[in-house]
Amino acid sequence: MQGATAITVKPFVPHQTNVQRMRFAKGLCSCGHGRIRTEEGCQIPRRFDMWFQITDVNGSLALYPDPNTFKSSDEIIRGELEYAIFHRLSRWEIFVDSVFSVKIKSFNGSLGVEIQIVLDAGSTPDDVMIYDLMTDYVFFAEEDLSSGYTSYTVDVNSIVVQDLDECDEMEYSACSVYSTCNNTIGSYQCTCLPGFGDQGDPTDGQGTVCSDIDECSNSSLNECSLFAGCTNTVGGYNCVCLSGYVDSTGSSGRLCADINECISQPCFNGGTCRNLEDRFTCECAPGYEGQNCKIGKSTFCITIILIS
Repeated sequence: MQGATAITVKPFVPHQTNVQRMRFAKGLCSCGHGRIRTEEGCQIPRRFDMWFQITDVNGSLALYPDPNTFKSSDEIIRGELEYAIFHRLSRWEIFVDSVFSVKIKSFNGSLGVEIQIVLDAGSTPDDVMIYDLMTDYVFFAEEDLSSGYTSYTVDVNSIVVQDLDECDEMEYSACSVYSTCNNTIGSYQCTCLPGFGDQGDPTDGQGTVCSDIDECSNSSLNECSLFAGCTNTVGGYNCVCLSGYVDSTGSSGRLCADINECISQPCFNGGTCRNLEDRFTCECAPGYEGQNCKIGKSTFCITIILIS
């Protein structure tokens, strides 16, 4: 292609104070679960994804070199772009001291660049603000993305900025497997599922440590009938009516009523059935005995003969 040149750039050596900031941003002191370490401790940062197309490098048509052949160039390009965008954002007043890190996630095609922007937890900028800044010709002129050695021309119309959905990329979420994740602009929230208690981990926040609640340990935590047994399960519990009781309402042991055993007429030989709590008794007719009046009483006749 006429006019197309492969990228050749000088070694990238940013200012020492910026190197320290970028090293810290890249997680040498990792908090885990996508957290960042700040002076206040481990916090949930605000993450955004940005994509744009580079058309020219130092006035020549941009062609992304083969990473297997030009690995050193690849690393230099990443370093320069991360550095340039980091300071491009930091130059705007609302972003001052808010930009934690800028990291290139991938190159797509002829220097299409996908970038992740991480802002401090207490920052206020959102994806719309980032987009407005990056597409503002005053702050982001086409040939003004420079690292000092190299000038990158960006197609401003290709810029796309969107919130990173941490709930969709679980490496950035600390939500417990027993919680739901709700994505928010720049962040996310975790909520423990019903049947699980939130332990309120001070590092990771709500919904990150969810433990099963034993609802059977306290009658106030379950709806089992007084005449039912309670069995704890993961995230819930089961109720089963005790012997002599039945749940005729289909409420799974929530409403257990005494079984009227007398309906089945368990007493024989003229016995009378009396229904009691969780049991019954038979009042047998004369000459019979046993639980169900099935046993006949034996009769002994004694004859006495008097001889005078």
